[in-house]
Amino acid sequence: MTIRAAVPTFRPKLTVERVLLAGILLYLVAGRILPSWTASAEEPGQQVQAVTQPVTTFTYQGRLEVDGVPANGAYDIKFVLWDAETDGSIKGIIDGEQVPITNGTFSWQLDYGLVAFDGSPRWLEVFVRPDGEGPFESMDRQELTATPYAIVAATLALPSWNETEATSAALSVENGGAGPQAYGIRGVGGADSSGIYGNGGTNGVVGETSNTNASGVYGFNSAAFGGYGVSGRVLGEGAGVYGEAGTGGIGVRGEGIGLYAVGVVGLNESPSGRGVVGYGQTGINGQSYGTLCDCIGVLGNLAKIGVRGIGATNGVEGQTNSATGYGVYGENTSTGYGVYGKSTSGDGTWGEALLAGKSGIVGQAAGGANSNFAAYFIGNVEVLGTVTASTKLFKIDHPLDPAGKWLYHTALESPDMKNLYDGVITTGADGFATVQLPDYFEALNRDFRYQLTVIGGDTWARARMASEVDGNAFVIETDQPNVTVSWQVTGIRHDAYADAHRTEVEVAKTGDELGTCIEPTACPAP
Repeated sequence: MTIRAAVPTFRPKLTVERVLLAGILLYLVAGRILPSWTASAEEPGQQVQAVTQPVTTFTYQGRLEVDGVPANGAYDIKFVLWDAETDGSIKGIIDGEQVPITNGTFSWQLDYGLVAFDGSPRWLEVFVRPDGEGPFESMDRQELTATPYAIVAATLALPSWNETEATSAALSVENGGAGPQAYGIRGVGGADSSGIYGNGGTNGVVGETSNTNASGVYGFNSAAFGGYGVSGRVLGEGAGVYGEAGTGGIGVRGEGIGLYAVGVVGLNESPSGRGVVGYGQTGINGQSYGTLCDCIGVLGNLAKIGVRGIGATNGVEGQTNSATGYGVYGENTSTGYGVYGKSTSGDGTWGEALLAGKSGIVGQAAGGANSNFAAYFIGNVEVLGTVTASTKLFKIDHPLDPAGKWLYHTALESPDMKNLYDGVITTGADGFATVQLPDYFEALNRDFRYQLTVIGGDTWARARMASEVDGNAFVIETDQPNVTVSWQVTGIRHDAYADAHRTEVEVAKTGDELGTCIEPTACPAP
């Protein structure tokens, strides 16, 4: 059996859409393709209204001969849509079962939907067999002509007009369809150009949506490196991109889903400008959900201030659900600061941990103890709680060589919360001396310990505690008059805070700490 299909023709549906498609053919002659809606506006400034939904159906007409004789009867026909003349990818398949053929001619309605047509060339391959009999035979692929391409416009060139008196939009387009590709306006720009550019006295481009999962303005960048989904630029005192949201909404949302992708980037080359500025209860909220990439919620890159947030509650807020990620991450490759906090009335930087075993602020030094610091403070440091350390030192300029050396001392340590008091006193002619302690001594301390040492003198002398602490004082007695004595007394704290937070001296390691040592050489070899 030899099957020959004539070169098909494509005709619009014989419905109201025929007028629409016929108008499109006129524009094809001029090299322009209109989208699948018509406009009623003929004067500048007149609002453009969509009058029909996109038409995705077109008619295939062909002629089938069997051994040179026009075919009659029912045949099975497959219509396969390709994106290349040879090889390529299939963009859609339509099965025509029991297609009626009379005197060799037939027609069939094809509808591949909007997704199949994005402006790129398409080819149609037809497979034919008698109704339910034998294998299909393929016809050569045929490139689709312009009429099916009226379904979705590859480019849109509208006349340019200016409107100075209208109180509404100069151009308004509404798409009542559903799905991720149902756009009101879709613009695609070439190299170094913009898909959509708006210039208005108030707003150049305004996007609005009432769908909780949709975007008023949505920009997509498919480049492997560089480029922006949405880019805004301002030369005056305005904003390049401005977003406003109601309760629970987001004014500007950026999403990066690729490796090293960034959701929102702010760039300002002015010496007094800012890359990104956020105002509100939460000025800027950046979220990163990446676990296997350098994904960043908010990234600011500027000679002076990368990101600055001003908010009634939070200026800049970062959040991450990654176990190894950061809510806010700052990095400085020069001599400045990765993250800098400054406040004229409150706290410059605040960290809070809500889970047991976690830290509000964590710092890590890559170098040794004398070179890099996990944290560095200039001024007084106040801690409301417990400070733990492997060792506690003071560090000052060496008193004998302040310009050339440091001097370190280690703090005295004890398993108890112990306070130490000392001094020197001389007994009187009767050999007695009373040491007066601070008036808070007994309120702060308990379990007193004493030490006395006789200093100098012409003869040997002995000293003893004539009476222990009573009324914040104690009495020393020597067996010789006018003896100088060095004394020391210690006490264990018993104030309210100390009684509520006694030090647990020996604690078993648990969880990730088990089997590890702060000093690796202290752990026995496995």
